[in-house]
Amino acid sequence: MAHASVIGCGNMGSALVKGLSRTSTHEVTAYDVDPDALDRLSEYPVRTTTDLAEATESPIVVVAVKPDVVGAVLDELDLSPDQTLVSFAAGVPTAFLERRTEATVVRVMPNLA
Repeated sequence: MAHASVIGCGNMGSALVKGLSRTSTHEVTAYDVDPDALDRLSEYPVRTTTDLAEATESPIVVVAVKPDVVGAVLDELDLSPDQTLVSFAAGVPTAFLERRTEATVVRVMPNLA
């Protein structure tokens, strides 16, 4: 079973958490600074935490926060080269992400049309 962590449980992050939790192939850890955001995920089989270090133990770490706080979040992460960082942040270049982490960086652009 694959393990992924989602940092930021707003609209995009919570949608990803909900979708992954419905599969039998992913174990999910959800992180948010807002306990209410985590409470909204209580009906799903996910582990929730307000401890960022706990959330970064996964081999796949998804950063689903607003673009203006990506830098601050990345400054708090200590990811290794064997981890993958996935970013949903619009307007945040891959080069910016790569300069701030040793992890492999993947940038995705969701289409909400």
